[in-house]
Amino acid sequence: MKFSATILGFVTLKSISVFASQGESSNVLSLNNDNFDKVVGSANKGAMVKFFAPWCPHCKDMAADYSKLASSFKEPNQKGVVIAEVDCTQQESLCTKYKIQGYPTVMWFKNGNTASPLEYNDLNEFEQLKTYVSQNI
Repeated sequence: MKFSATILGFVTLKSISVFASQGESSNVLSLNNDNFDKVVGSANKGAMVKFFAPWCPHCKDMAADYSKLASSFKEPNQKGVVIAEVDCTQQESLCTKYKIQGYPTVMWFKNGNTASPLEYNDLNEFEQLKTYVSQNI
């Protein structure tokens, strides 16, 4: 009985910590209807945007790698690259505009072009995300 309670406590604690890291990372920009066009449009090299829902297990799984990606593109020589996210439970109109049908959906906006993003379809892990961004800037 103690063993199952310990596991449950660990799983609950891990879920809470992952949930807390999503959307609260200082390196991943949070986008909304008011700032989306300005932030993504000013990313002269490009912007990677994750459309997510806080309750989504796959979104929670990729949160740490996505935060790490954002940190890796914070360096001064990476100016012009934006790593951001949109909470579709809070920004429904943005998610409708970009025809988001599942979570997470990751899109690449090349050279600040908000009209025709490319959907990212590789693994949601740090190395694959970083390689994709590096090859598209």
